[in-house]
Amino acid sequence: MDRQQCEARGDSPSRFETLSVLVVDDEAFTRAVLARLLGVLGVACVRQAGDGGEALVLLAKARVDLVFCDIEMQPIDGFSFLQRVRAGTDPALVGAQAVPVVLLTNRLDAALEAAGRALGVTVFLTKPIRPAQLRATVLAVLGEPAE
Repeated sequence: MDRQQCEARGDSPSRFETLSVLVVDDEAFTRAVLARLLGVLGVACVRQAGDGGEALVLLAKARVDLVFCDIEMQPIDGFSFLQRVRAGTDPALVGAQAVPVVLLTNRLDAALEAAGRALGVTVFLTKPIRPAQLRATVLAVLGEPAE
């Protein structure tokens, strides 16, 4: 969804209707599935990026409330993306430093978790993502109680 579509949409009233979410994954199918699941939740705006570099460009141009980012991508992976966002050294990303980032992975082990925590990950989510798991994650990240 492009910027104008994101700003103009308002047809799905829900607790998620004001959210703008960025989905970053090098697999188009995974991006599409996650974007669809977020849409079903009622998320007003879902932007998509194919890698960390594309995501940094989008993040510099648009307000985003939440980022879902795969770890294993090329040329800029999820850890490098997160490091650049949290560093605060890029003037274009200063407003994005506090944006919650959910890192997506096929496997989660202690080393991966420690590396993510050191970079300021908000939470990890293991693929495949189930709708109930996605909803619970979004609510938790936003600090809202589950229904």
